[in-house]
Amino acid sequence: MSSVVLPATAAPAGGRALFAAVYASVVSEYSLLVMPFIVGAMIDSYGASEQLAGRIVSLQLFGMAISAVGASVLMRRIDRLHAMVAMTAIVVLSNILCALMVPLPVMIAARFATGIGEGALMAIAGAVAAATPDPRRAFSAIGFAVALAAAAALVATPWLVGIAGRAGTFWFLAGFSALSLPFLGWAAPLRRVSASEPVAGTAAIPATLSRNPLLALLAFGLFWAGAAGLWVYAERIGLSHGLSLGQIGFFLGLGQLAGIPGPLCVGWLARRFALPPLFTVAILFNLFAGLAFVFVPNGWVYCLGAALLSFWAMFLTPCFRTLMALLDRSGTVVAASVAAFTIGYGAAPLLITFFLDGRSGFAAVALICSLLYFASAVCVLPPAMRIGRADVQG
Repeated sequence: MSSVVLPATAAPAGGRALFAAVYASVVSEYSLLVMPFIVGAMIDSYGASEQLAGRIVSLQLFGMAISAVGASVLMRRIDRLHAMVAMTAIVVLSNILCALMVPLPVMIAARFATGIGEGALMAIAGAVAAATPDPRRAFSAIGFAVALAAAAALVATPWLVGIAGRAGTFWFLAGFSALSLPFLGWAAPLRRVSASEPVAGTAAIPATLSRNPLLALLAFGLFWAGAAGLWVYAERIGLSHGLSLGQIGFFLGLGQLAGIPGPLCVGWLARRFALPPLFTVAILFNLFAGLAFVFVPNGWVYCLGAALLSFWAMFLTPCFRTLMALLDRSGTVVAASVAAFTIGYGAAPLLITFFLDGRSGFAAVALICSLLYFASAVCVLPPAMRIGRADVQG
């Protein structure tokens, strides 16, 4: 098993390094959290069609995937602190350009640049979290913070749009990202880590999984592809149900609140159930919640669907990433999981654009996302059955 020895200076700064990793992780995911409103801004302010908006989202996520792959390859050699600062600066500047309502080609380039910054930042922040003494705690904290930030953002964004117009979404993204810069220095003790000695107290990784990390990465990517297809079009699905923008923000915000306990339940449920039923139940709930989310034209059913999707996504992400962190304590596999996540997240909106038909509503979204969830279950169950009881307990 590949693992890490933390430098002696890392211990007293462990909490601060974790805070820096959590904040950077939230920044790297924030545009994904408010993506329905970014799509709406591109349609309403820039005059993009729904198909073009979906393809711009895919371009941004393609940029995330490219930079995440690059970061994972260079993870053992880069200075993580300097890289996190540089990537955060790219995110800030790119969102400022979008907020200034620049010409459409410039906006498209800025969204791609945003993806470059976010993908590398997400990968490096994940590697920093993987190098902390307790990666399960680190990834649960990240999941908790992301869910809390998502709930706040979904309620606040319609209010910001009402004050500053559609540009308010981009201004908030730029400001929130800039506020993280003073805290990134706290991750300095974990700039580089070695991968030579085991860490006491971590669970052993079965050889079957350590020899086959690609199956777990594929399952992770497919799961988030299904989630992305629903999330990117969440605002337009809500509008098709006759909901107002304020109602959509309110219902999606309530749904995101349901995701907050998801990461906190990882340890409790993992000690009581084996991985196969956990993955099966979570993915099936996502599948059925997605169908209700799209096909039932009722605000509270829309809210319930969002709540179930949020809870199980926030639950499964720490499970996936903790297993990957234990595969390689230097964070390389976790960084690679960001590429799997972003490739899946970007592929689904692009795929959907070829089947989306305004006359049939969003049935194509529901069908494609259901198939992606099913494929994720097929990929994740074989390694989960080999592992047996969850090693994510840490």
